[in-house]
Amino acid sequence: MSRPIQCIYDGEVFRPANSYQAKLAAEQHGAGELLALEPVEDRSPASHRHYFAAIREAWKSIPEDQAAAPWALSPEHLRKYALVRAGYADAATTDCGSNAAALRVASAMKGLNEFAVVAVHGSTVTAYTPHSQSTRAMGKKAFQESKDAVLNVIAGLLGMTVDQLPNSEAA
Repeated sequence: MSRPIQCIYDGEVFRPANSYQAKLAAEQHGAGELLALEPVEDRSPASHRHYFAAIREAWKSIPEDQAAAPWALSPEHLRKYALVRAGYADAATTDCGSNAAALRVASAMKGLNEFAVVAVHGSTVTAYTPHSQSTRAMGKKAFQESKDAVLNVIAGLLGMTVDQLPNSEAA
């Protein structure tokens, strides 16, 4: 996977912003190669901090009767489970031929990715792997949409609204 190259527009051409960026460009692209440039909007650091703080505080307020749920193990488990529930996940479905086989496959799948949500329906197993929310994987708009969706899922799990979540003041 190629890495983004920061460039500066000088009024006529885009040039790599510094020698490191020029080195990346030379490693990843050939001279004369036609590339499409797309602006990237930086995320708000305050929004990013708010999001992770809200998840951490929500995790601390999980009721005792839900503390044994797989999504209650850590703030990261909670976030990734909520990503899956909100639809920010890849799904892989396998027909195992029988429910007994599906249960065995599901058990094995859970060990491959601690954050995957594995569901058995009859003879089929579906593994949902949460999307990354890294700045490389999600731009500003996608991150904000996923952030809102995740906080809504978490609020629902805890039986409250997003405004009632600890540390829910918008950033």
